[in-house]
Amino acid sequence: MLFKKISLVICFIAIFSFSILSNEVSASSSNVTDWLNEEEEGENSPTEQEGNNQEEQVEQGQVEESGSMLFDLIKMFFALVLVLALIYVLLKFLNKRNKLFTKVRALESLGGVSVGQNKSVQIVRLGDRFYLLGVGDNVELLQEITDENVKADLIRQDEAQQQGTGGILADLFQSKGKSTTSTMKSDGPDFKDLFSGELKKLKSNRNKLIQQQKQKEDRHE
Repeated sequence: MLFKKISLVICFIAIFSFSILSNEVSASSSNVTDWLNEEEEGENSPTEQEGNNQEEQVEQGQVEESGSMLFDLIKMFFALVLVLALIYVLLKFLNKRNKLFTKVRALESLGGVSVGQNKSVQIVRLGDRFYLLGVGDNVELLQEITDENVKADLIRQDEAQQQGTGGILADLFQSKGKSTTSTMKSDGPDFKDLFSGELKKLKSNRNKLIQQQKQKEDRHE
C-alpha cells in the first residue's frame, strides 16, 4: 500500500512537470507567431526603413525562440531522467527493505487447521526448525517436524505465497506468477495432505505412548 501511494505521487509530479514544460513550449510558439504577424505588418508599412527594421527583429526573435525551444526540450529530457532515477532508487530501497525484513523475521506462522471450537493445530517456523502446535485454551507443543521433504515443501509454499503478494510490479506479471505458483503446487504434495500426514503420525505416536504406559502399569500390578 505504501509503495502504491509513493508511485502515484511520483507519477503526479512527473505529469505536473511535463505540463509546465509543454506550456512553456506553447508560449514560445505563440511568440513566434506574434513575430510573424509583426513581419506582415512591417511589409504593409509605408516606409522601407521600418520594414527592414521589423525583418531584422523577426529574424532575431526567431533565433531566440529556437534557442529557448531547444532549452525547453533539454529541460524535459532531464526531468524525465530525474523521475526515472527516483523510481529506480525507490524500487531498490523497497527491495532491500523486504530482504532485510525477511532475514530478521525469526518466528513465522505457516498456517493451520481448525479442529474444534476455539481449537486449532498450527505449523510454526522458528529459524530452520518447524513445530506443530496445538492452540486452544493453552498452547502446547505437539511435535517437531523433522522430515526434510515436508520442510522443503513448506518452505516452497511459503515463498510462493510471498511472491503472490508483491505490489505494482507483481501485478504486471500476475499471470506469469500464477502459472509459476500452480506449477510449484502441482510438483509437490498439497498442504492439506501434508497436514493430514503429520496428524496421522502424531496420532500413531500418541497411541504408542498410551500402549507403553498401559504395559508399564500392567507390569507394576
